[in-house]
Amino acid sequence: MQTRTAVKKKEEQSSGGGSKSIPQKAAAQKSDVRTTDISKLIQLIYDDPDTLTLEEFMRLQSSIGYRQAIGLLTDAKKRLGLENIEEKSIDSWLEKIQKPVDGLRQSIETFYSGAQDMKFKFDPEEDGKYTDWRPTSLLSEVVVAAGFLYDPVQDIIFSKMHPFQRIGGYAEFYDKAAPQAMNAIIDCEPIYFNYDGKDWMIELWKGQYGMETGAEIGIYNRDEGKVDVRDVAMGRFFDCVSDKELLKMSFTLFKNGKELFHRNSDIEKTSAVEKHWWLTGFKWGEFTGDPTNELTMDISITLEDEAMRKAFVEGLRNVGYKSGVSWNDTTVNFVFGKPYSKQTDSRAEHSESIQRNNKSYIESYNTLKQYLKMSSNDPNLIQENLVKKGSKEVEAAYDNLINYFKSIITSAFK
Repeated sequence: MQTRTAVKKKEEQSSGGGSKSIPQKAAAQKSDVRTTDISKLIQLIYDDPDTLTLEEFMRLQSSIGYRQAIGLLTDAKKRLGLENIEEKSIDSWLEKIQKPVDGLRQSIETFYSGAQDMKFKFDPEEDGKYTDWRPTSLLSEVVVAAGFLYDPVQDIIFSKMHPFQRIGGYAEFYDKAAPQAMNAIIDCEPIYFNYDGKDWMIELWKGQYGMETGAEIGIYNRDEGKVDVRDVAMGRFFDCVSDKELLKMSFTLFKNGKELFHRNSDIEKTSAVEKHWWLTGFKWGEFTGDPTNELTMDISITLEDEAMRKAFVEGLRNVGYKSGVSWNDTTVNFVFGKPYSKQTDSRAEHSESIQRNNKSYIESYNTLKQYLKMSSNDPNLIQENLVKKGSKEVEAAYDNLINYFKSIITSAFK
């Protein structure tokens, strides 16, 4: 990588009286622009904002506006605060994460209404509605921090209502980054439609996620006709829906025709009909080498009204679901098998090497299960003090799993 000398920054007063950090003019008068492609320039800022030159900043702000350019620069700097987390102490580790996330919240102009409710630790009042399980080990605390809970009935991991992922929205870039950032070899099926003055995307995923086989349904939207600077670098960027826009949904994941697990947004411990924005399920220690041909999802989604149901069905047809879609009132049912959407080039390019890594994660997990004589996938059964009494192989397997879940958090903000 070419080494560049970062230009010095100075504080300049904005017209409103506040101070902003922008690149200072370099002493040399020759052109100091690495690229004239705005999308590539934005990516360079996200990778290393301190290397931005004055000429690059001026080119950027002339294209997207001063406020957007400053916001992009500020956001990029705050995101970099989540790199290289090494601590084993969950408290100090979470403290390191929480500070930059608080800053990231403030830098996002439009985020969901419950942003203040996002927590990295288990919340008995909120999370306790969905499971009787409580985290009692370091690994289980990491799982909760990564945005998930454990279901002892089906022996699976599933996403919380208010994980950190909810401030991140979604864009095509995330799917492209998934193989290397998340060790995920997955089928992706985004469904786009317009309803009530907003552009909506309901995306489906299924496949191998590191040490687990799983599936997801995510719901996102953005104001119709919105111009978002993130579109340039990441593809159309959608926000996670607000609490008022949650939908009732369910799915059953099958592997080679056999049910792995079922998920629904209802709170099973009560009579309440709950809704969700990100319905997921993941089976630890389960390896799926060919998600496209081995996995299918039977899906049911209840839309807000008839107009939304019609718009969603039209979106399904536009993707390629010409048959196999049924509905009753506002509830739509269909099967996600082989995706109709074009899959990312990054998946094909990295699939073989990533799946080798995923097998390694599963081998590490099975080593721990055998040593600890675990009867289920409950992360509470993997206690750090018991692992330390094991062989070097056992300790290495444990470290491998801890680092995997930490990477979920750090990669999400890079």
